[in-house]
Amino acid sequence: MGQLKEFSCFKKWLFFSKVEILLPKLQASGMSKMHGRGHSLRVERLGLHLAKETKADEKILKLFASLHDTERKTDGKDKQHGKRAADVLLKKKHKYSFLSAKQFATLVYAIRFHNDGKISRDPTIGTCWDADRLELYRFAMDVNPAYLSTKAAKKITDEQYTELVRGL
Repeated sequence: MGQLKEFSCFKKWLFFSKVEILLPKLQASGMSKMHGRGHSLRVERLGLHLAKETKADEKILKLFASLHDTERKTDGKDKQHGKRAADVLLKKKHKYSFLSAKQFATLVYAIRFHNDGKISRDPTIGTCWDADRLELYRFAMDVNPAYLSTKAAKKITDEQYTELVRGL
């Protein structure tokens, strides 16, 4: 029963986060499709696919996908957007009471440093970053395996990426 209640709360939070936090902010800022809702959905789908092998925390992956680019000011170079998004997350910590302290810290770290070109041995952080970086395929850009954290991500080809995100 506890897991069902937790899932219900999580599901409700995701709905409200997308409606109240993510979508209005992206729409108000004039954010292009490059880092908008479609990108978030693709990052989530890629992350969940990778998690089958990496065993990453799926709750964190879903939150990361929704929140990691919410503080972008431009689709171009915006080196501080990860830090800004993490800072906002820290200010709203009370809204994430369904996460353990470790999960929250992992989420904050993943968001803060996702655009710094780092790799991580932590399966959840690495999977979050890899899912975001695999999105380079949509621009017909090669994904440099040196910037991927997980073996699972290094196996994804351009063709597999296209199949995974079909319809999003």
